[in-house]
Amino acid sequence: MAMSGKEILCHFADRLARAEAALPSLANVSRFSHSLTVQDLDVCRRSYEGTPVVFPASWVPSWKETLGAASLTQGLRDLLCESVEVEVFRLMYNMEGNVHASRNSLSNVATIADTREVQLENIGSVWTEKSPLSFVSGSSRELCSTAEGVFERKELGAMDTSSQLISTELNRKFLKETVSLLNVDPIPISSTEMLEFGDFVSEAQSLLSETKNQLMYLTWRSLPDLNTICHDHDAISSEFRNFIETLVHPTSTPDFISSDSIKQRNLWMGALVTSRLHFDALDNVHVCLSGKKLFHLYSPKYLPNMYPDPWREEALNNFSSIQSVFLADPALHPRFFYAKCLKAEIREGEAIFIPAGWWHEVFTFQETISINVWFGPSPNAYFRPSLLHLKSEKYLKFMLECK
Repeated sequence: MAMSGKEILCHFADRLARAEAALPSLANVSRFSHSLTVQDLDVCRRSYEGTPVVFPASWVPSWKETLGAASLTQGLRDLLCESVEVEVFRLMYNMEGNVHASRNSLSNVATIADTREVQLENIGSVWTEKSPLSFVSGSSRELCSTAEGVFERKELGAMDTSSQLISTELNRKFLKETVSLLNVDPIPISSTEMLEFGDFVSEAQSLLSETKNQLMYLTWRSLPDLNTICHDHDAISSEFRNFIETLVHPTSTPDFISSDSIKQRNLWMGALVTSRLHFDALDNVHVCLSGKKLFHLYSPKYLPNMYPDPWREEALNNFSSIQSVFLADPALHPRFFYAKCLKAEIREGEAIFIPAGWWHEVFTFQETISINVWFGPSPNAYFRPSLLHLKSEKYLKFMLECK
């Protein structure tokens, strides 16, 4: 089976809504009505955990004025088309079966319906047998599963001691289509290649409509600052210098961040199902210039709940072995479902601050261009469990023993 890029993105956008319904605790990230000030940032950074927040990116110049284009994509293409070569990711999605998902993961839930003797024709019936996918979070809430794998919450009354799982009425045609697509793997096979910027834009856009099971994504890391541009003046094209001076530097150098603390500037462009669940060792301000991004965030204190990859010397040690909420499995990752998830959405002209050590997963279900700046972190960040984990595997073992 082949899907276009847009079909892949729509499929996973729908699946994300279903996966979110399985999270016992889901809340929105706080929003400011004004851009951050130095004082605001200090408050968000200095606490033991840190505080993520969404806010207007009012300091960012209007690309419509600076580039004079109807869309940011077209403006960048006109500016950089023939002068810059970039390294891009080609993402190939597996449609033959989810090699990462276990039998009980949120991506593969529907396949267990027949093992519980629940027929798809009997949608709406009561499951009288306890599902392996259910669990209790606290004393007042239980997760309920439907035949196609959509989790829902059911409040348990004072006299309700039943372990029955109630399935909902579903549209049969929708269910049939959903079950047939459940095995699309959210983690693609990726490869990198060098392309001229204009060729990347053309192919990335064409893959959205072509049924090739592919997407393309640009992670343009370590962009230079103005000092570097001035120092290497003769080696840098006027188009690239204009790109840095008019867009990258102003966006990634807000007045509430000390320029001395800035470690790296990056541009992200394209559409991507998931960034994979991870944390960064630096504070992060991520600005959306066009499109939309969704974020799931988890406090650093949930280090054991995130099931970090096995710790290795010389490795980054900042990724979760779960990889994605799509692959979360109550049987294999029960602690994950006890972590409070914060959700955020940023659109054009908005930014999010993510403190160092906060676990996060980013979903980009439409063409999006964003710039982020990594800086800091604050001195208090080094005492957060996730950053302590970077130093030694012993801290995770200590936390698990304490539990």
